[in-house]
Amino acid sequence: MVNRNLVIAIAAGCSLALSGCQTTQQNTFSEWKNIGSEQARFNALTVLNVPVSAVQQRSRNNGQVLDEDITLACGQGQVHIEHVPTGWFSTATISSLKSRDAFESKILKTAKPDTKLEGVTYVENETGSKAGYFGNLVTPDGESCQVAKFGIRGKKELTFDNDRGAIDTYVEMKYCGDTALDTESFISSLQLSKYSNPTSPAEPGSTIISCPTVYETAANSDPLDNQRQAEMTLIWPGSFYGSQKLTIEYNKVAGAFNVALSDTNQCKGHYAAKSPETPFEARWWVLCDDGQSARGYFYPENAKSLMGKGQDAKGVEILLGIEL
Repeated sequence: MVNRNLVIAIAAGCSLALSGCQTTQQNTFSEWKNIGSEQARFNALTVLNVPVSAVQQRSRNNGQVLDEDITLACGQGQVHIEHVPTGWFSTATISSLKSRDAFESKILKTAKPDTKLEGVTYVENETGSKAGYFGNLVTPDGESCQVAKFGIRGKKELTFDNDRGAIDTYVEMKYCGDTALDTESFISSLQLSKYSNPTSPAEPGSTIISCPTVYETAANSDPLDNQRQAEMTLIWPGSFYGSQKLTIEYNKVAGAFNVALSDTNQCKGHYAAKSPETPFEARWWVLCDDGQSARGYFYPENAKSLMGKGQDAKGVEILLGIEL
């Protein structure tokens, strides 16, 4: 989800071997990895009615927590899934999923001022193994995004004597694409795909699309043998607003850098100048893990300040500034 980093961790301990372990949302991290459709833990790729352009996974707390991030339509949205394979979420977390106030607070926390939530709908089943909300996030300038926060029971079996089939999977979704996402159908159909058989092939119909790109690989073959620290401010509507420190590796006519749009969306970038006399009058290109790409030009404002302008593959205008 755009700027929507969600994390969970296992609570302080499980008791005896046949006793269940409740899980709360805390923070413990491991590395994210891009995976193919055959490794997806959930059937989201087959039940979503919008294209999927990337899937990433991580395993935390020695496999006690499994995370999956699904990028929708080349950066137009994201589904974030947190699954506990040998336990379930705590009563407090499940109560939060059932709270409309908690849903609205979570969704509006990072939204633009005066943004409204419309069409908020509660979903639940009789057994209590599904609960949450979905709705439409409408900004003052008229942009509408579909949002959801819900929990489901992913495992079919009961794992411990005290397992009552409680929610073991936490999901957040935000989608601002051109084609409407069938959120209600997605919530009702989402389930584990191949958790019990990690060597099985991908489900029929599960496809990860390739995104249109404006990225070009670096042509300069000379080594980037210099390095400097810089501060970048990036305005990429729909993807990132903010500043971050970065390291630039460079030579007389070219350079390379990395930009993090989120924990799960890293971008590699590079630039190339026509002449060593004007090293910062250069073209630049960026390619991100979620399939988004962009290109543009640097315009030096002075010896220590660069202004960059460009567009992504969808024609969205991008502004960036670098303080050297």
